[in-house]
Amino acid sequence: MRSTAAAVVLMAPAYGSAVIAQSADTEETSITLEEITVTARKREESLQDTPVAVSAFTAENIQNFSMESIDDIARYTPGLSFSRAFGRTTERPVIRGAANILAGVQFGVESGTAYFVDGVYYAGDMQALDLDSLERVEVVKGPQSALYGRNTYAGAINFVTRGGTDEFEGRVTAQVAEHDQYEFYGRVSGPIAGEKLTGSFSARYYEYGGEWINEPTGETIGDEQSVNLNGIIDFNPNDAISIRARMNYTEDDDGVRPFALFKSDNNNCFPGLRSNANYDPNHLGFLNPPFGFIFDGIPNNDNPNQYYCGVIPATDVATQDVDGAPFIGVEREMVLGTLKGDFDFADGHTLTLQFGYRDQDRKTGSDSDHQTGSLNFVALSPFFAIPTTNALFNTSALDRSWDYSFEARVQSPQDRPFRWLLGVFYFDFTQANNEIDFAFTDDEDFQGPRRSRDTVENKAIFGMVEYDFTEDFTLTAELRVAEETKTLQQFATAISTATFDGEATFDSVAPRFIANYRFDDAVSMYANYAKGIKPGGLNGATGLEVDRENYDEEESDNYEVGLKADWFGGRLRTNIAAFLTQTNNYQLTTAVAAPGTNAVTSLVTNQGDAEIKGIEIDARAAITEDLQIGGTYALTDAEFTEGCDAFQYVLTSGGFQMSATPNVPAVADAPVLPGADCSIAGNQIPMTSRHMASAFIQYERPVHENFNFFFITDFSHESSKFVQVHNGSETGDANILGFRTGIRGATWELAVFGRNITDEDAIPVATRWFDVRQGFNTVAPEVGADNTFLGPRAPFASFRRGAQFGFQLSYDF
Repeated sequence: MRSTAAAVVLMAPAYGSAVIAQSADTEETSITLEEITVTARKREESLQDTPVAVSAFTAENIQNFSMESIDDIARYTPGLSFSRAFGRTTERPVIRGAANILAGVQFGVESGTAYFVDGVYYAGDMQALDLDSLERVEVVKGPQSALYGRNTYAGAINFVTRGGTDEFEGRVTAQVAEHDQYEFYGRVSGPIAGEKLTGSFSARYYEYGGEWINEPTGETIGDEQSVNLNGIIDFNPNDAISIRARMNYTEDDDGVRPFALFKSDNNNCFPGLRSNANYDPNHLGFLNPPFGFIFDGIPNNDNPNQYYCGVIPATDVATQDVDGAPFIGVEREMVLGTLKGDFDFADGHTLTLQFGYRDQDRKTGSDSDHQTGSLNFVALSPFFAIPTTNALFNTSALDRSWDYSFEARVQSPQDRPFRWLLGVFYFDFTQANNEIDFAFTDDEDFQGPRRSRDTVENKAIFGMVEYDFTEDFTLTAELRVAEETKTLQQFATAISTATFDGEATFDSVAPRFIANYRFDDAVSMYANYAKGIKPGGLNGATGLEVDRENYDEEESDNYEVGLKADWFGGRLRTNIAAFLTQTNNYQLTTAVAAPGTNAVTSLVTNQGDAEIKGIEIDARAAITEDLQIGGTYALTDAEFTEGCDAFQYVLTSGGFQMSATPNVPAVADAPVLPGADCSIAGNQIPMTSRHMASAFIQYERPVHENFNFFFITDFSHESSKFVQVHNGSETGDANILGFRTGIRGATWELAVFGRNITDEDAIPVATRWFDVRQGFNTVAPEVGADNTFLGPRAPFASFRRGAQFGFQLSYDF
């Protein structure tokens, strides 16, 4: 087995990434990179000994790189892409190109990357997490379905919290930055009843004023506010028992979210019937109000194109009509509790029990017609409309969700050649969705009728066996057998009488096999195969109309080889991983025509296969005792090998729509343009970047007997991402440059920082949508034409935070 040279640590710099050590035998000093312990395989082991691709960030890294949210973690993690799509909600982290457009938007559709807090499954959004309360963040890449469980189809992100301490200590931090950003954090920890019972408590207040303008009101939007309270109790009555209880309270209050429509006037590709030329914003003008001149003042536009191809330009002006809905923004109140116990037996076996509970109320609302005025009816024809209490596409909702999970596992002694683990897992989730409606003004939440109720129940048994054939060669086999049941109830609303009550059960078997070979104490190589499972689900009433009530699990076969090495006595570290993913039953967002109507609805179908291959490199070096550098690079080649998308057919046919059956026009004799096809084979998977890179320089040295000077600069690059499977609209490349500099003493630090100092404005993400400002289709539809009354397609895009400078003062006691 690997040996460790005796060493005495003389100094550990505050950035926590290198140490200067003195050999106990030779008294020679050497500089080595810090060894980080991770729990990526449900047990503690060195990052360099773990035979899977893991990126880990310590508390010092989080502080020194001014990390505020998972956005920043993604910048330094090769293969992880994260963008704020709709403010601090509906998060869609993408690891190794495994993306999904409807993840977090439609019930049951998930990103494929799961969150964990202290190893306990977490089913919510994570952008408001208090990173100062963390000991470490671990990003485990590749399918983790065998050990971590549901929705770890592409990877898992584990947030490890700081616990109690044997001695009383604390920390206070104050941060002030441009755009009215303020953050105050405090933490205390210490013994409650000696060393056996310790605890910690932390509190954080965060406020951000926003930096963009809302055209209808002229006010600044994008403001955010959070309050976080965290309490932890650690109980260690003896060396064999370790119990941690954690409670977290989070309250978010965010204003109008910053996104805007890139209007269909700009469409420049795929000419056809579903274009501005076939819509007239005022064609109902011959009728009396409220049906006439609904888009008064908007000129006709004769653009013949159906889509926009190219980079969507950035903007900082939104069109959110705050009077069109009873609530605009995001409000969330959440209680999260975890309980974990480790029990070591005399013979070396370990029992681990862990429990998690989350209770959340969340209000969301936005003006999704992207107009300066409101349209308070749904026109079914030029002569009939249904009035609505909320304006069209001004959606406000109250989601109440609660879930709990339980896991128990038994593990054999780790000092034996043959090792094993056996565990069980249970997860139960319920969510109720209510309208927030002007018609219910007596309720402080304007709470209207219930829209839907959905549940998820997951039961699994999992295990692992591992054997050291020699001191250097180890084989590992893992397996999880799971059953997941989802239910969905949808209820009638003011503009829809459709109801749905369905249930679907999905069984899965997810294996993983790992071979690991250690060349010496500093270099190892591994190879693994894993089966990835992304949960299936229900499409509800819209799917029922086209005989697509359910969609199946997405599955992938994943192959990976990696090399982990420390060079030059531990001064240089290089971790390299190459992977190949072959995906079946890819869950695509599909627009289909409802039978007997011209209405188009979006749902999830398993109509694609894909192949993703790539390489990830993470390197860092301690050049001197004062200087450290590092960088990452990821190449992700993610393409569909097979797939049929209904709107791709609309674009390539000149505006004709498919029936519910793939590759069949709505009417058999419908005229089409040459080249009409629904195939997306060869297209890049949307929301994935082909190239990602980052680099940093850290420098610190004493300038006075009482304090050091430090300087850190960082850079990240993410290449353009396509918005949809059509590979037309895209985000553009994003290059972010930042720095942090200041002085620090033994117990204090004063720092000045800059984020995105070059003011990169490439949009983070965009979504295909309607341009309802163009009104209704006024041209007699051709046979089988997609003449949906809601208008041509146009994307709406989120805004990227611009340049920001600020300072931070912290004190440890």
